[in-house]
Amino acid sequence: MLDEPESGLDVQFRETILKEIFSNAGNNEMTIIMATHFFESAIKYFNRVFILKAGQVIYDDTLTAFMAFKTHIT
Repeated sequence: MLDEPESGLDVQFRETILKEIFSNAGNNEMTIIMATHFFESAIKYFNRVFILKAGQVIYDDTLTAFMAFKTHIT
């Protein structure tokens, strides 16, 4: 579980850190749950999206379904 591991990092270092985290997780067959405010990280590294509002899950689906849903709400 990662709570905004990208917070306070510049773009280049953020990508370096995420690549390392996901490489280690993949090598060890681990699941990663990460809170992030960076949408680009969510779509690059994850296959499931949860959106929270006021502590409640308001969206829970695959990344593919989310991308289709997102085009209808933007």
